[in-house]
Amino acid sequence: MAIPCPESLGGRAPMGNPSLEPVLFVLWHPDCLEGAVLAEQIYSWFRPGSGLGPKVIFRSVIDWSENADLLVPLAPNQSAMVIVLIDENMVIDARWRRWLDTLVQQVGSWTDDPKLLLLPVALNNSALGFPPLRHLNFIRPAPAPRDAEPIQFIYQAWLTNERVRSLIRQLTDALCRAMGASNEKTRIFISHAKEDPSRPGAGGTVPARAIRDYIRSETQLEAFYDENDLPFAQDFAEDLHESLADADAMIAVQTERYASRPWCRYEFSSFRRPVRLHRRSNLFGLRPTLVVEAMAAMHHSRCIPEFGNSPLIGWDADRPRDSAELAVITALRNLFLTHVHRRQMAGMPDLGTSVSVLKLSWLPDLSTLSHRNLGELNAQVVVHPGNTMSSIESNILRAHRWRDVNFIGMADYDPATAMVGWQAPWPRGVAWSMSLEGSDEILCKGMGRQHIEEMVGRVTGLMLRRGCTLYYGGNWTDWDGSKGASTDRHAPYRNMLHMLLQSSASEQRWPERSSAASSQSQSSNNGDSGASPPVINHLAWPHQVERRRQADWVNLCEVVPLSLEASGLPKAAKTDDAMYRAIAMSAMRRRQLDAAFNQVRAEVPAVSARIAMHGKLRGYSGFAPGLLEECMLSWQAGHSLWLLGGFGGMTKWIVDFLLCHPGGPENLRDAPSASDWLRAQHPPLRDLEHRLARSLFNSTSDQSGAFQTWPLWSLDDLMAHLSECRQAVQTVGLAQALRTDLTDADTQILMQTSDPDTVVRLLNLSLTNLAASAHV
Repeated sequence: MAIPCPESLGGRAPMGNPSLEPVLFVLWHPDCLEGAVLAEQIYSWFRPGSGLGPKVIFRSVIDWSENADLLVPLAPNQSAMVIVLIDENMVIDARWRRWLDTLVQQVGSWTDDPKLLLLPVALNNSALGFPPLRHLNFIRPAPAPRDAEPIQFIYQAWLTNERVRSLIRQLTDALCRAMGASNEKTRIFISHAKEDPSRPGAGGTVPARAIRDYIRSETQLEAFYDENDLPFAQDFAEDLHESLADADAMIAVQTERYASRPWCRYEFSSFRRPVRLHRRSNLFGLRPTLVVEAMAAMHHSRCIPEFGNSPLIGWDADRPRDSAELAVITALRNLFLTHVHRRQMAGMPDLGTSVSVLKLSWLPDLSTLSHRNLGELNAQVVVHPGNTMSSIESNILRAHRWRDVNFIGMADYDPATAMVGWQAPWPRGVAWSMSLEGSDEILCKGMGRQHIEEMVGRVTGLMLRRGCTLYYGGNWTDWDGSKGASTDRHAPYRNMLHMLLQSSASEQRWPERSSAASSQSQSSNNGDSGASPPVINHLAWPHQVERRRQADWVNLCEVVPLSLEASGLPKAAKTDDAMYRAIAMSAMRRRQLDAAFNQVRAEVPAVSARIAMHGKLRGYSGFAPGLLEECMLSWQAGHSLWLLGGFGGMTKWIVDFLLCHPGGPENLRDAPSASDWLRAQHPPLRDLEHRLARSLFNSTSDQSGAFQTWPLWSLDDLMAHLSECRQAVQTVGLAQALRTDLTDADTQILMQTSDPDTVVRLLNLSLTNLAASAHV
């Protein structure tokens, strides 16, 4: 029996303009203690990882001195979905009231405007009288218990916190409605195997009924459940076909009996059939599926290929209602993401008629790629949602019939580099310069810690796919980011090295011995998996890392500690002395660029480029901001220098200095003025400089006990080098002075943008050009 394929997702017209890509804005008052935490939970839920989901922009810390617009300008093909978290602080703040009142007046009949959806959230009862929005029906999360601790920065708080869970549930329902059908209910098909009386617990009736009952009693959705929806004494196959064709999403309850039931497998495989979304289009869609794993303890079954890479959640038999709720809102979230990815793909440019491009609105897997609808297209490039899949995932697909295909994530797709961008290797060393703390500066740009961590992962994946080795000078302190949970928006970011290693883990490669060609290809992309680690970590004295932790990451990271002697310090140096620690940090930064010193295997490439992002203007430990010293060392060494100034911090200050004209601000006008300004930002620096001047450290006398053989740059020395760099920019242009191999215009965009997509696109283009230049 052939099951007819629906010609669109759910077979119904979407609400509003189906070509508009949604952008989520989350607004809260900076004095709202739980605002940042709830915003991060919203981000985690609607951006589940790997770059999937819509863009999410935070708006909280606002510079009201300017004509503030809390919604950044949108592209013509984008729409705004604005989530406003309202508490008493926002209610009494006249600036927020005026801005929201202006927004509502500007859009007029906003409920009919496909460019805007406003979702007010009442964090307490004081929000209900908020003048600009009091005519709207508020989303009301469950109240927090009176004696409850503030919601902390914890992962997946919706699993344990009723307040967060109720907020996520209502937002998911509202956003899914906005993206789905305008009149008809969202339909969820529940696929399960019946209980076997002789083997209690082997079937899935109990979880399936709990999911059905939750849908019908707690939501405005519609559930297909065969016991209730297949008429008696009728040909059930035809009714089943119609129900499958009409469903928007499927929840499959995986139990011991599911894999052995032909109809269960038939339902699932038929539902996950790729469908061409428009006639003669290269865009294919797939309706979302969710697998609920409800195997009884100590029972066994087998996996089935039809599941592909469907999301999977576990069933808690002791908490059936909570499990059913999580399954339903996850299925709804996946349906929302399906609509988002479909709209994102529809607006992407093609590569012309000479290249065959296949656009998928889901993450590809062997099960769906084997379908004849896709196999007949002979695609050269497959574009999928989110970030480009890891090397491990793409190698699995290439091991079958997709060997010569470029798999590119939509977030990284660029017509200029789609055919060569991920193939041309650039096996060089790239040093990361980055330090982050909770910062109003980051929030002012519409981002939080998750935005930054996601971008670090994207850039890391790009560099490793191009065969680069990453260098990072930093310690393993606060390894898991657990300095203490906090509701403070200034809470620390996760350890930068941890972010690099987590991102590198999915890019590990294994040796291919099937053919000389594959071996050669593997060699050109960072070689054998055991040849060299993707990350080199330099540790300044006196920091150390225990051997067990090094062993845990031995395939990903090689630790190069800098000893007391190698730092040029006297034997009597004290570990808690700020001056000696500052000297050791400068020594580590120099040794990082010294190929002869690095105690790593010979095949590891030396540093040839540096990425600089954020960095501390104050609160650092050293004789100058560390990022400034690292950038000047690389510039003097002739390295490519990618300055990501759009994310603030020391990097932005360097960019502003390089682009400053003679009549610019005083702190950027010349090197002496800039040095004085930087000293004023970090008062402890003057004491360190005075101590160093009084010490015998720079003396060649044996009485000092020092054996330093390298020059120690002061802040004034670094500013002199930065002035030389600015002179080079004014003489030969940005691209040539910083050796980016981009145009001057693109180099300036890279230096000033805060858009992660633009950063990755230009870095990829720069790597492509550098790789081409290396072979000329």
